[in-house]
Amino acid sequence: MAPILPFTMEEVWKAMHEGKDKIESVHVEMFPVYQEKYDLAGGLEEWDQIIGVREMVSKALEELRQSRTIGNSLEAKVVLRAGPAVFALLKRREEDLRYIFMVSQAELVEDRSLEAPDEVRVEVGRALGEKCERCWNYSPKVGRDAQFPTLCERCAPVVREML
Repeated sequence: MAPILPFTMEEVWKAMHEGKDKIESVHVEMFPVYQEKYDLAGGLEEWDQIIGVREMVSKALEELRQSRTIGNSLEAKVVLRAGPAVFALLKRREEDLRYIFMVSQAELVEDRSLEAPDEVRVEVGRALGEKCERCWNYSPKVGRDAQFPTLCERCAPVVREML
């Protein structure tokens, strides 16, 4: 970042090395040598598949929006019925699916009756529960916290910690 923010990075560099041997400037240092430690090709291939599923989900969400069943994607719950190959891939990201699809709830079901092992069927409906006042996600657990009855299970502890 030093070539782009020279003055700021100079200050950061000096603060990082404060009290150490004489440090000239970040601008006379050599750039670090990049060492490839990870197989990025496999990860990129996985994410290409996930993005493909996300496009299917987005299309289904848009159809619900057009029919005025939902107003925005956070009002939705997605159920993915996936063949064994795609199920294994999505299972590794199961906790993140609702964030990837930008919905309140995502459920993953392995369906061995699908014709192809990489086939996916998307079912979209209204999310269960009430809308959290803080994050706008819908959750059946909104209202269970007596101290914060309008917050979901994720937001209540965060707000409690801020007090």
